[in-house]
Amino acid sequence: IIRAGFFNFKIIFFTFCILSSFETHAQLYEPIIVNDLKLKKTGYYFLTLYKINFIEKEKNSLNQQCILNTSGEVVFFRKTLFGSDFKIQPNGLISYWHGNGFYLLNKELKIIDSVSCVNGISTDSHDLKILPNGRYLLCGKEREIKDLSNLHLYAEKHLLGSKRSIVEYDVIQELDKNKNLVFEWRTKPHFDIANINTVYLTDTAKIDLTHFNSIDADSKGNILVSFRRFDELMKIDRKTGNIIWRMGGKYNQIKILNDSIPFLGHHEAHFPGEPTISLFDNGYS
Repeated sequence: IIRAGFFNFKIIFFTFCILSSFETHAQLYEPIIVNDLKLKKTGYYFLTLYKINFIEKEKNSLNQQCILNTSGEVVFFRKTLFGSDFKIQPNGLISYWHGNGFYLLNKELKIIDSVSCVNGISTDSHDLKILPNGRYLLCGKEREIKDLSNLHLYAEKHLLGSKRSIVEYDVIQELDKNKNLVFEWRTKPHFDIANINTVYLTDTAKIDLTHFNSIDADSKGNILVSFRRFDELMKIDRKTGNIIWRMGGKYNQIKILNDSIPFLGHHEAHFPGEPTISLFDNGYS
């Protein structure tokens, strides 16, 4: 149980393994319908199976989307060059990231629309939420060139940063049904690069600094965000853009009772049912 000021809630921790991919295209291959696909009942499992291919991009290394029924039988299978974040949205549409944005599909898995960030913000692959009011909640990125040559961020590797490092900051955008921007929140003012978990600093020329890996909204529209590289969760007031609280990492404001081990390198923070928060704890040390 976590108590902070005037509110109490429960948080559940899970551990899981993330597979990643470096493919970025959106080409689709002929789907294979293994069983009758109606998607009229709940309980389907949506999966994207990734293959990491460092050396060469061969056709047999394509990513794969599939849907399982409650018995674990494959009812749909398709190869894609990417196709991540493959899931069904609360309004019944199916979505997945295709490299530059998200495709929206009907229950027959036919593409009927797409959505992506606007105003020069690139669309991040990690999450899309279609809200109850029909609006779209998206993750995005903005970039700047910074001189990091005087920061000892890479001390363990005895390296200095580049004088022209690419630093990426995440952005939240909410779009209305017509894809117009109605809300935007930027991470840049709220994080100090010196507080990043240095285990993620592997490239002196580029830092994906704040690195969203999930977003969600509660019944009031307030936004829950997961910042993997700062080992932090944050809740943001949708009306004002102010931070309600920060949990984990060096900015922590919440005391976790009866648990001295922090969550690290986490993924997928969501509201499975308020006031509960679920979180995959990768447990990096």
